[in-house]
Amino acid sequence: MKRLNHVCLSLLTCVLMLSGTSSIFAASTCIADSHGGGTSIDSLNEITQKDTYYCLNSDITLTQAQSISIAGGGNVYLCLHGHTITNDNTTADPTSAISTATLALNNDESNAVSLHIYDCKGEGKITHTTSAKGVGVYVDSYDTFYLHSGAITNNTADSILEVGGIMSYGHLYLLGGQITNNKAPSENGIGGVCFNNTTPLIVGGNIIVKNNIGTLANNVYLEDEMSPLIQVDTSSPLTNGAYIGVTLVDENYKSSTGNISEVLGSDYHQYFFADDTTLEVINTSNNVLKLSKKAVINNTSNTQTTHQNNVATGDSQSIECIIL
Repeated sequence: MKRLNHVCLSLLTCVLMLSGTSSIFAASTCIADSHGGGTSIDSLNEITQKDTYYCLNSDITLTQAQSISIAGGGNVYLCLHGHTITNDNTTADPTSAISTATLALNNDESNAVSLHIYDCKGEGKITHTTSAKGVGVYVDSYDTFYLHSGAITNNTADSILEVGGIMSYGHLYLLGGQITNNKAPSENGIGGVCFNNTTPLIVGGNIIVKNNIGTLANNVYLEDEMSPLIQVDTSSPLTNGAYIGVTLVDENYKSSTGNISEVLGSDYHQYFFADDTTLEVINTSNNVLKLSKKAVINNTSNTQTTHQNNVATGDSQSIECIIL
């Protein structure tokens, strides 16, 4: 691990049945309803049982991070049900990265939690107040976070973690919903998602990671020495509406070209977009996604040289054209 002090979290799940007028981030049937009604809760402290489906009854305002812990660990499924979980941590310990998160998964191996987040109304979100700072979701190395729907939005990174949306040292599945409008204004800030694990970052469905603002990376941050990188979920592959901004950095934390995915089953490059406007995402012959320099046209006298990216190989080639 290079410099990353970051966190991530794992949330719940609701069955995605999109209506024509509702948000693309909503499920028309709550996952709790589809499992016998589930358990309605007014506080996240009521989450105490594994393999249980919970549904929020109201908005929740926190003054510090909400840790999700289950004795013995296990899966937890939470539907935001159109409600907002807000951290107003103006009194939180500024020396603790975890304490300023809205949701935190920081369990040991024997109590590892897999948190699945859904939202059946299209309005549910995980956020901070404008006066509070911290990451939206923090996920430690033994935990797993699933975003199926709902939004992680309008979080502003603190000066310790320097990540706005999600910091994950654990397993991370982004299968729907949106991670947008998070900010990280510090020198090494990562606006959207920082992923630092030895397993792939799994993406799928209509996940949107865009419009985040950071000084080091805007949306999904990857280091070129990390492997594996991004993988597309086989049971819920990327679909219409998905948008994933991505930054790859070199050993000096500068924007770089190179592979951003594992070998994929199909060409998914149309769902990925380079945060660096001088780059573009291409698909190589073995369905590995790669950040590559955009085509550049240089006009000198009567000769035009075009540097083109070879989509089949991911290599660059120069074509010299005579201008008549």
